Parts: sequence; structure tokens; C-alpha cells
Amino acid sequence: MHRQHPIAVIGYTSRYFWLLIIPLIRGLVTIRPNMGSIRRWAEGAEWDILIVVIMLLAAVYSYLFLEYETDSCGIRVKTGICPMIRNDIIYERISMVSAEQNLLYRGMRLVKIRIETDAPVLRRKNSDITLVMPEDEFGRLTDRISDSFRKNGSRRVKTAYKVSFAETAMFAMLFSSAVSGAFLMVTFISGSATIIGEKLEASLLGIVDGVSEALAELIGNIIYGISPVGLKISIIIGVGFSVSFISNLLRLARFTTVRDGGSIRIDTGLITKRMYLINAIRINMVDMRQNLFMKMAGLTSVHISCTGYGKQKSELPVFIPICSSRRKDKRLLKIGKAMEDILPEFATGEHYISSDILYAGRLIWPPALWVCLQPVAALVLTVFFPEWYDLILFIMIIGEVPAVIMLITKAAAYLTNGVDIKKNCFCAKYNKWYEFHTISVPFERLAQIKITQTPFQRINRSCDVHIFTASEYKMGQPVRALPAAEVQDLLKAAGNRR
Repeated sequence: MHRQHPIAVIGYTSRYFWLLIIPLIRGLVTIRPNMGSIRRWAEGAEWDILIVVIMLLAAVYSYLFLEYETDSCGIRVKTGICPMIRNDIIYERISMVSAEQNLLYRGMRLVKIRIETDAPVLRRKNSDITLVMPEDEFGRLTDRISDSFRKNGSRRVKTAYKVSFAETAMFAMLFSSAVSGAFLMVTFISGSATIIGEKLEASLLGIVDGVSEALAELIGNIIYGISPVGLKISIIIGVGFSVSFISNLLRLARFTTVRDGGSIRIDTGLITKRMYLINAIRINMVDMRQNLFMKMAGLTSVHISCTGYGKQKSELPVFIPICSSRRKDKRLLKIGKAMEDILPEFATGEHYISSDILYAGRLIWPPALWVCLQPVAALVLTVFFPEWYDLILFIMIIGEVPAVIMLITKAAAYLTNGVDIKKNCFCAKYNKWYEFHTISVPFERLAQIKITQTPFQRINRSCDVHIFTASEYKMGQPVRALPAAEVQDLLKAAGNRR
């Protein structure tokens, strides 16, 4: 049996450990080095010291009482002492192995790995096995797992696809979010007071405020009629989007997908390198995603649903970042070619059961209500707060933009939603928020298809179809406003094929 590298202790400490220990160390450094001052410091921080000690002991316990061994058949992990838990996993049952190397791990030639199976876990971000091991040992383990995966695939020819920088930048641009970028900034600034000190937080906030003031004044000289508060909000949105874009660009740099039999390997990352080893027969679903702009431009992004892939923080289950859905486009990989070469087990539908004009209201009325209510709310607020007219008008305009886009998206979804069966796959097109999804689920990975009807749908004989795959979480893919009779006939045909 082997034990992990001692650096694994850091991974067993929670983020609250660092929020406590760094201010304690800062307070200890600032006092005069004599026993009286140290005693007074300890008396004032006794509860924080006790909690830090308990957290550290728990992390050391987790490290000391975790051992693992590997052989040609599988991996075994023993954890704890009272009770002692033994986890045996054979390689064929593994869904995915992910490996991560940040700058510290690369310098020490270590790899942090996560092993995932379809077995349910208590928390969404938990993995079946998490280990820190040397690079050479990791290489031997992945060779064994790859050999096990390779035997199960229908595609025997080795196929590789490398994403160019332009395609990576395009994907990062299309899938970046101003909200997530702003959240990253707020988290960094708000946490700086606890970790490093209030002075740094004040300095950071001062810099942010100073920059926003300067930009607001500069833009205000060019654009008249927008309030300073509105300009600051626009700057925050712009900076948030930029942070999200850079984060996605660094994460997806040097993205490469290699298919060898039933083994799929994805390498990505510039600063922090990541590797994903995926068992092809454990892929639950292929999901081709588009937003409204991508749909108009004939672009799509291929994602996959496989236990463990995409469940870590800021991680997307990307398989091919960008490809073309138009046959005449010669610049990008065609979606049909990508599916044929790398994912031959999955088929896309041809004759979808689509929605009817009578069912369009099911999709369109929520965003239409959103579009109509915002001007009414703005009018009411200006009556009570006339001095805030410019700000209220600006916020209403900012709010109307996503509402109108949502309305257009839902109208397009009415034209595209549908379900079909092709070969041994259940195929569906649906819309969720601002994204269009085209999914393909093999019958053997199809757990359940549920049909629901509201009272109004019973009257007009429509229904919603929810598709559930054989994953560790029960998450349905909803296809709304379809003709109930045709869907039931299709499901009967699917039952006969299975």
C-alpha cells in the first residue's frame, strides 16, 4: 500500500482554514517578540487557534489514514480507522479520470487526480477517489486505465483533433459571462480583508473606484445623457466579462482531443494543466450547444455528459469547443465529421416531432411578460423617485436587452424543439435559458423518459418530455410544447427497438 505525498494535507484543509490561519499569523508577526505579548495574543485569539488546530488535526488524520494500491485489474483505497472503509474499483467501471497540475505541483512533479464512477456521491463536487501522486506513478496508472478503456470502443482507428488559438478565443468569447467574471472579482476583493488585511482591501477598492471614475469621466465626455452610476455599472459589466473571457481562454488553451478505441483523452490548460481520460461507453449524452448568435452564424459547441466531467468549479464539459453546422463552411470542422470520427456511437435526428402553433404560448409568454413589465415598473418608480430618473431609465434599458433576446430565443425554440429516434439513440432539440441544445442519448444510457402535462396542455393535447440519462445525478433534459399523441407513438417505437 502507498501513501500520498504530504502536500495532500493542504487539500484536506477547507478554505476556512486559511481565512483563520493567515490573520493569526499576521497578528503574531506584528506583536513584539516577548512572552507577555504572545500570551496576550493567544488569549485574544484562543477560539480561532483551537478551530485551526482541530482543522489541521483532521487534515493530518485524513492523510495518515489513507492508503492506496494499484495493479493490472484496478485500484484499492483504504480510508479511516474507526470505521475503516475500503473502496475497490476495477478499471472497466471507471467513467473518467481527471488530473490537474498547477505551478506548485509541476515544480514538485506531482499530479492531483480524481477518479469517477457512476456510483452516487453525497455531494455534487465529491469524487469517488481523490489522490496526490508522483508523475511517474500517475503515468503507469493512466496507461493501465487507457488499455482497459481502449478495448471497449467501436472506433479502433486513433483520431486526434487539436483546437487552434482562434477557435479557443472564439469559444471563450461566446461562453464567457459578465456575471461570473464580476463574481470572481468580488470574491477576490472581499476575501482580501480576511486573508491579508483591511488596508489591502481598501487599496483595491480605491483602485477600482478610481479607475471606474476615470473611465466614467472619459466615456461621459463622449456619450452624453447617461448617469455616472449607469456608466460605472457598464464598466463593471465590461470588466467582469473580460475576467471571465481571460479565465476561459487560459483554461482551454492547447485543447486537444484524442480518441483511441474506447479511450478518449482531453488535454487542456496553459498555467494549470488538466488532463481528462474518459471511458467512451460511459458517456451518457452528447450535447451540441448554441446561443442565438451561434445559431445564426452556423456554429456549435460539442459537450458531453459523463460522470465527473464538468462538475468542478468553473469547468465546462467541452468535447469540441467550436465546429460548423453548415456544410459550405470550409474553415471549421463540420459537426457531422466530428461525430463520425470521434463519437460514432451517437447519431443525430433527421425527422423531429416538432411543436405546433397552438403550443407556442407555452414558450413565449414568460419572456413576453418580462419585456412588458419592466417599462411599467420603471414608470412606477419614476413617479415615486423622480430624482433617479436617469438611473431608472438606464437600468430598464439594461434589463430590456436580455429580455428581448430571451423572447427571440424562445420564438426560435418553438421552430426547432422536437424529439426523434435515429439508429439506437434518442435524439432531442430543446431550449434552456439562452441556449439551444441538440442531444443524443444511446438507449443503453437512457434511464427514463417522463411526459408531463399541465391542465392547459391537457386541453390542447400537448406535453413536455423530460429525458433522464444513467448518470449519478437525476437531471432531466426538458423538451417543451410537443404534440402528446405523436410523442407517445414515438416512445412505443423506441420501446420496440429496445
